[in-house]
Amino acid sequence: NKGIKGTTEMVEFMQKNNIYNVRNYTIGYGANHNSELLSTLANKSQGIYYFVQQADHIHPALGELYGNISILSAEKCDLTITLPTGIKFNKIHYAHQFDAEGKCHLSLGCLVPAQKKDIVMSIKLPTETEEKMYSLMNTEMVITLPSDEEKKEVIINDNLTLLRDIETD
Repeated sequence: NKGIKGTTEMVEFMQKNNIYNVRNYTIGYGANHNSELLSTLANKSQGIYYFVQQADHIHPALGELYGNISILSAEKCDLTITLPTGIKFNKIHYAHQFDAEGKCHLSLGCLVPAQKKDIVMSIKLPTETEEKMYSLMNTEMVITLPSDEEKKEVIINDNLTLLRDIETD
């Protein structure tokens, strides 16, 4: 094998040659494959990475892969999280960016029916507050739906409210 073998080199090659415009669906076979490379290629292009342990599992994985490609529900899904004044992000365990207003932006990629994406984060709540109930987090999800004519966007807004017990003397 004399081609590109490393994850960094492959990512640079794909960026240089604008290959991320095409979704990459990858399948890793056996314990010794480069899972970092395959998952990076899939994630950077909004594709999906599959792992199969045995050769007889490749065929079902290909069937699931083909099914996911043909029944794509959303081409693109972007999530924006806004925290009210006084509440801060500690850590977000998902690739993200912050804008100048402190909003957190996450690109969730393409979504297929029944697919779940967990976003784990920790936030810091104000310690001294008189408020018993307050808005904890506002989210806006923009979903781009595939269409033969023009792209359609669906916007979903949610608010998470916290009710906490406050001891009074």
